[in-house]
Order: sequence, then C-alpha cells, then structure tokens
Amino acid sequence: MRVIAYLIPALMVLACDISLPGDTGEPEEVFQTTILSIDFDPDTLIAGDTLTIHCLISDSLDNRFKFKWNLNSDRILPFNGVIDSDVIRWRSKEDDINGYEGNIILFSGSVEVYDPENDNIFHYPAYEAFNIKIKRRE
Repeated sequence: MRVIAYLIPALMVLACDISLPGDTGEPEEVFQTTILSIDFDPDTLIAGDTLTIHCLISDSLDNRFKFKWNLNSDRILPFNGVIDSDVIRWRSKEDDINGYEGNIILFSGSVEVYDPENDNIFHYPAYEAFNIKIKRRE
C-alpha cells in the first residue's frame, strides 16, 4: 500500500513532464521590431563631409525603441540632440580613402534596434549591417 502511495505522485510528475515532439520547452525567439530600410543622405559621401543615416523600422511611431549605431563613435554627431534614435549624422575624414585604389570605398557599419525595458533573453534586437560609400574629393 505504501508503495502505491509513493508511485502515484511520481507517475503524475512524469505525466506532466511529457512534451510534444520538437517542443524544446523554450519560448519561440521573437524579434522586438523589424528594420525595413537604412537610408543615406547623400547616397555617396565625399571624404571629409557629413551624411545623415536614417533607420526605418516597422514600429516607427513607437518611441520606446533605442538605436545602437556601430560606427566610429567619435564621428557620430547627434541628430536633434541624441545619438540613440533612428536618425544620426556621421562625419567622414579626409583621409578615409587614402591608401586605397580607386575613387570610392565602402565603410562598414551596423545598427541594433532594441527595447531597453524588455530584458527577455528570447526577444532579440533587430540588427542590420550596411556600407557607406565614400568618394575621393576631386
């Protein structure tokens, strides 16, 4: 009788722990937003000048999202007083193109868009890599 009293709770625990095939028990990965486009003004930057970069996301009217721009941080200029929004300005240097053949180089960067209030490890920031075209000053 005592064995049955211990066996019934153990079987109940096992029955509750059974999962469906393919179910890992972890929540599905969810991205916090989607990056629709990254736009540059001007499209091609003259070495030594400044351009404006705009990251358009699917939740563009939701102001809780922050933007982490992965570029040379000393060259990021605030837009409307901030550097963690969807628009920044970035300044190239005259010597960015020195040491390269040709008239245009590509300068790599990226942006991450995240909700600073959402610390759920299964909610990933949106990420997009991009290239800035820098043209030699003539």
